[in-house]
Amino acid sequence: MVLVIFLAIVVLILIIGINENKKKSKYKNGLMSDEEKVKYEKRLAYQEQLKKSKTIKQVMIVSNSSDSRKKVGSTIIRGAIGNAILGTTGLVGGAMSGKNKISNKTTFLIEYEDGHRETKTVDNNSTEFNKLCNYLKME
Repeated sequence: MVLVIFLAIVVLILIIGINENKKKSKYKNGLMSDEEKVKYEKRLAYQEQLKKSKTIKQVMIVSNSSDSRKKVGSTIIRGAIGNAILGTTGLVGGAMSGKNKISNKTTFLIEYEDGHRETKTVDNNSTEFNKLCNYLKME
């Protein structure tokens, strides 16, 4: 069943691709009616606009922040073990020795080819962070 659905999707993609190639050929060879030509040119312009709205022109770093918090699970388990071994003193010591969770984030200002801008905050060393760093301009 899954194979049949997969094959149907592949056939549809091929049909759409063949149809697009026919339209492109008719447009290049001047075989389209004026109405078809206007629709095709509008669609091409729209596709170009979409491409520009997703294409990054430049990126700037707005802020960089670091946040340190105790891991809840680690704190509870260490406190319980400390309480079992040394009582109240062990509870406090175990809870205080819980592991820290450090979160480093960077906020970027992204400017796209079509002129719009957005700010995005991402975790440092994530794939998105690395991608945005490739667009940083060094002067």
